Amino acid sequence: MRFVLQIVAISFAGAMMGFGLNAASGRPITLSKPVHPASSSGVGYCGVGEEGAHAEHGHSTMKRAEAVEACGSCSAAFVDARGAAAFAEGHIPGAVHLKPAGDPSEGEVLKRLRSFRTIVVYDAGAGCGLAERVADRLIALGFADVRLLEDDWNTWQEAGGPAQSGACGTCDLQEAHDGLKGHEGHGHGEAAGEVLR
Repeated sequence: MRFVLQIVAISFAGAMMGFGLNAASGRPITLSKPVHPASSSGVGYCGVGEEGAHAEHGHSTMKRAEAVEACGSCSAAFVDARGAAAFAEGHIPGAVHLKPAGDPSEGEVLKRLRSFRTIVVYDAGAGCGLAERVADRLIALGFADVRLLEDDWNTWQEAGGPAQSGACGTCDLQEAHDGLKGHEGHGHGEAAGEVLR
């Protein structure tokens, strides 16, 4: 019994010391809020409650069923607003990861996006806000039909939406788009990247 009390006392003392050091540090961690990783995309980070639902920002949305059809027919470009690592783990087939403003390769990506009438932007959801910010950037750059995926990447994946993995690299959107013209019925995945579903 004495041994158990010693373990409890040492554990309690260690926890109190940790709380004390955290409070005394120059940059204490707020323990009452969830921690979200910074986006490696350079356009911001996901934070709970930072941004509201898509409708609150006045952006047009595209329902998942319509987006699956647009993905299969290559009638819309998809832009993944999540970080580069999340994009590499999985994304909508043919999607590009929009680089931060000023990136040398951004001009080529934007040029390729202009070959599509409709652009659909998505992120991780749950108040992330990255899709809204990327959509705002695209609209400011003169893209007329920019929509947000009504759902998010997680919901898309859980519903069995088509997906592929791999880094964006130079975001060869046009190559994927052109390659599909001779692959009717195959969807984006066969033309570009590894198909996950």
